[in-house]
Amino acid sequence: MLKGAEVNIIDTDGGIDLPERLTKRLEWIVASFHSQTYPPATAEEHTQTYINAAKNNPCIDAIGHPASGMFPFEMEPALQAFRDNGKLVEINESALFNKKMGRENTVEIIKLCKKMEVPVAVSTDCHFCYMIGKMPESVKLLQELDFPEELVVNADWQRLKAFLQTKRPWLEL
Repeated sequence: MLKGAEVNIIDTDGGIDLPERLTKRLEWIVASFHSQTYPPATAEEHTQTYINAAKNNPCIDAIGHPASGMFPFEMEPALQAFRDNGKLVEINESALFNKKMGRENTVEIIKLCKKMEVPVAVSTDCHFCYMIGKMPESVKLLQELDFPEELVVNADWQRLKAFLQTKRPWLEL
């Protein structure tokens, strides 16, 4: 089992709310916008904040629930920054049902990730214990959109392990 955390993006520089002394001890870090720690702003500000988070935080492995309509952003430049800085894009099962514009934004993100060859990680982001590990709609959507399986980093343990060890060579997984 991976030791990981979901951290909050807290400022326009892409800063996160977990100190470096702790991030260095984790094997998996997902960074996300949450209204309690980052008030929703303009699409331009969210885009630049995502770009800054990707560039300024080597500890971040994935960008969490970017399909949330609460934090609109310009997808192509942000996704390019994620790809260029080794960040996965989370395809979030919960966002398909529980986020404003979640399904529409997820479809657009998947299409762009396919076109731009941006790797993704599929997650439940469940808020109920019976949903842990269940992602049928996300998997179905990826299949319907003919998303390349090799770009789904957590579809294969060896692929995920290689991704993590590239970022953290000291890990013994």
